[in-house]
Amino acid sequence: MIDRRLNKAGHFTIGAVSGAFVSLALIFVISILNDGQTDPTSATDQLMDDSYNESGNPNSLLPGQDGNSSVSVDSAHEHPEIAWKALVGKGSDIAQIESLLRVAQTWIEKDGIEVIDRFSATLLDTTVREAIIASILQDIAFADPRIAMQQALELKGASRNFAVQEIIEVWATVDPQEALAAVSLLDSVPDQSTLQEGILEVWANVDPRGLLSAVESLPEDLRMLGFEVALMAIAKNTPEEAIKLMEDLTDRRLIALLSKEIATHWSKQDAHAALDWVLTMEFPTNIIQAEALMAVLASLTKEDPELAFQTARDQPIVLKGEFYRGLEVTVIQQLVESDIDAAAEMLAQVRSEGLTVAHAFDEVGRAYIRKGEIDQAFELGERLSERGRQIYNGRMMYQWARSEPEALFAALDRLPNDLMRQQAARGLIRHNPETNALSDEQLEQMATTYLQEE
Repeated sequence: MIDRRLNKAGHFTIGAVSGAFVSLALIFVISILNDGQTDPTSATDQLMDDSYNESGNPNSLLPGQDGNSSVSVDSAHEHPEIAWKALVGKGSDIAQIESLLRVAQTWIEKDGIEVIDRFSATLLDTTVREAIIASILQDIAFADPRIAMQQALELKGASRNFAVQEIIEVWATVDPQEALAAVSLLDSVPDQSTLQEGILEVWANVDPRGLLSAVESLPEDLRMLGFEVALMAIAKNTPEEAIKLMEDLTDRRLIALLSKEIATHWSKQDAHAALDWVLTMEFPTNIIQAEALMAVLASLTKEDPELAFQTARDQPIVLKGEFYRGLEVTVIQQLVESDIDAAAEMLAQVRSEGLTVAHAFDEVGRAYIRKGEIDQAFELGERLSERGRQIYNGRMMYQWARSEPEALFAALDRLPNDLMRQQAARGLIRHNPETNALSDEQLEQMATTYLQEE
């Protein structure tokens, strides 16, 4: 089996390619601005012609900073560098991105891709800079990715690396195998493996079956990765097909990954069918089945919380460590977001085995505090044993300190006992670096008053 042959290639986590989705999102933003363009090579001329036609004046103005008209269309055609300086002279922001893009496209056509270095140097807003450059590179790469790559390698510093990544992503949608071959020759480009992973991700999203059939032709160190991303993409779109492919697998790690992927996506399409599958499928271990069932229960709870809860309660507890708890906690965790009172009613039926009771009460209590229903949260804790209540109250204080630190600080003196006041003070101190709710003086006063011994 292929997973046996490729297992030595190592572990891979889906989504390892940093920045790829950010770049694609930026391209999408620009594509909205350029809606209606069918020929990327004539984008600038079309935009300029539109401005001319609307005004009837060849010297009509492009909007500058804060919408003020300051750069003539004719000037942008003849002297794009001057027009660019005029636009960015007072700073650049998202409001004038369309004007910047028009001039940038004209400048590229006139002087070549090397002017991207100028864009990087003059655009201080990171979002605007990356959106402008990504849009231009997309046009160039779609026209001829090989030439675009040759030109990108002439750039310097961050511009060069950004351009290479953007061009490779576009190239991967057109011809992923050629893109992989091109990357293998780029010895001077950092993070070559990241670029290769990005190509495989794009390939899997565009044509997962094509990637699956081409796995054996990939470089040996990329075969396991290509195999995995292809399987995950198929599981996302056609989970029943992925189940058939899983029958030939023997690698438990890969089976576990694929099972959770199938369960997650199939349960969103048909939670009951996914439930039948996960309960009847013969998994290599009970833990793999339990993890897949958790994903199904998360979706099933939204449709049929009672069935989800009873199903969860009927399953043996096989997860240990911090997850040594019944799967009914997964149901309660989902249900508190839509019906916290129904979730609270289920608490009487949770099993006492392991950490099930503690985790279930915590989920409901935290949800009450997030909603600002503090009294309900602490009344819930009264149903626990004395030791369980002390631990529960401490966790609720930490949640309260995170959610409403000012309110908790104001309520310190009114808390029922010294232990709860100490727990609250610890929570406020711990979370203040992220909430910035209390001043240094307030923190010192609180520590002196409630945590003297510490």
